[in-house]
Amino acid sequence: MDGSTIRGLVLDEQDWPIEGASVSLAALSPGRSAPDIAQLTNGAGRFIWSDLDEGRYEVSVRAVGFHPASAQTYAGVLTPARVDFHLTRVSQPRRPQVERPAARSGGDPDEQVTSELGEGGGDVVEGSHD
Repeated sequence: MDGSTIRGLVLDEQDWPIEGASVSLAALSPGRSAPDIAQLTNGAGRFIWSDLDEGRYEVSVRAVGFHPASAQTYAGVLTPARVDFHLTRVSQPRRPQVERPAARSGGDPDEQVTSELGEGGGDVVEGSHD
């Protein structure tokens, strides 16, 4: 192996690191190979592949709750590659909102009217007229 390196960072839209994102490589240069195992990003969202053959690679990233992403790069012995990703969240389908009737203040509507009349200075008369 030539000792080429590909390193990078996986972040979300707010530049927070994504821990546990799966990073894989595919060799694009003829006659070259890439490791056949994915890596997981660390707590800082970082990954590194070292001791690679010099050549072109496609770096792919997947993380639960995010859209996958990929990028192509060239890793040389004297020119290590850096590939950073900003993943976007998969939007959750919104639940339909049910319109609820406006809540009335107080309990029984008749009591509310009586209360409003009494507070407003009007006469509240109970009983019956002869």
